[in-house]
Amino acid sequence: MKQSLLKQGMAEGLVLVSHVQRFVENIDRPVLLMSELCEYLFKKVNLKSCWGIINGRFGQTGTMCRIDPETGKSAQIDLLAGNPIPQCIRELPYVDTYLVDHPLNTRWIEAESCTDCVYCNGVPGGSLLIDLGFRKRVRGWLNLTFTESREDVEKAQGLFQLVADIVGYAIDTQMIYHEYQILEDQFRKILKNTSEAVIGFNLDNKITFWNQGAQRLTGYDSSHASGQDISFLFQKDAYSEFEGLLKETDKAGKTLTRII
Repeated sequence: MKQSLLKQGMAEGLVLVSHVQRFVENIDRPVLLMSELCEYLFKKVNLKSCWGIINGRFGQTGTMCRIDPETGKSAQIDLLAGNPIPQCIRELPYVDTYLVDHPLNTRWIEAESCTDCVYCNGVPGGSLLIDLGFRKRVRGWLNLTFTESREDVEKAQGLFQLVADIVGYAIDTQMIYHEYQILEDQFRKILKNTSEAVIGFNLDNKITFWNQGAQRLTGYDSSHASGQDISFLFQKDAYSEFEGLLKETDKAGKTLTRII
């Protein structure tokens, strides 16, 4: 029978934090990270139940990872597919907002207030509900129902807050990266389909983007141009002038305004 983490002391608490930090560094998908976190906490802490939610984009509450107490394994529940949002989340004033300017909170939820919740009904005792995120961006929630009393849990609340801070920062970073990828993909689609010739190249002068307009202008398709040095498009004298403009741009921070 596993012993309560709350009674094992600071040493065991630091071990838990180091393990959480380790899998945070090795998992780059928010939902998988939440699933791993719930399974680990349920295994190491004497919990009655555990679930976490990753917020969807633009204020839509997205995916829940909920532990099955019998197996200790996490199951994913899509909250955008008609499954109900937990009652304690539904009552938050900022549940339907995105990147809300709101302090991250940790609150105690009494069991009596969750009698109508399909996820908490039948689980006696209260629970900690912890906002996950970074710099007032609420990215999700972690709900932990303990076997101990509220007084005992509050003594170790700082430990679980530290875990939540580590995970919240990781999730926030991952979601920002994912959102930028979406915007970049949308931008690339716009450039790809524009009638104007658009050619992108990196700091090594290797071509990284070639749209249909560039193909019509030069006669080369993207499979031929991608990865080539930009110089293959120029006659020698013209490329020397182009290189000079690039150096001037790098040095002075100016924007190229003419085409060679």
